[in-house]
Amino acid sequence: MAKKIIIAILVLVLIIIGGASAYEYFIVKNNFLNKGWEGHWFEKKSFTVTEDYQEYKTIDIKDIVGSSFKFHILSVAGYNHGEIGTEQKYETAKITGNTARADMGDGCIALFKLDNNSLSLETSGCESYAGYGVSFDGDFQKNNN
Repeated sequence: MAKKIIIAILVLVLIIIGGASAYEYFIVKNNFLNKGWEGHWFEKKSFTVTEDYQEYKTIDIKDIVGSSFKFHILSVAGYNHGEIGTEQKYETAKITGNTARADMGDGCIALFKLDNNSLSLETSGCESYAGYGVSFDGDFQKNNN
């Protein structure tokens, strides 16, 4: 809470002293408000990995520029898996406050919501990205390693 108050005061000082350009330089160009998105996220429920079966979901978020970030989602259920984006070609999401939206252009839409150290994901129209029994939706926590 104290961090948010300090940021608000700093923003007001920047606007008063340097106008919108100072605010834009400090906050927008340096992605000061969007740093919480970046990192490796894992679904909150525990991984299931045995000799015969595995089930897990991950989201990798990187390259935050202005109000967007690059992401890759991987979901595995048994011998089937699904991906939105690939490790070679990440998709892009547009950030608005504590939410982000990505439209892959073929009807697949991913909606992200950041809440403290938790990230929720809801997708629609993304069935063609996943194998049988695979879904992308869930609640994720950041890997702090």
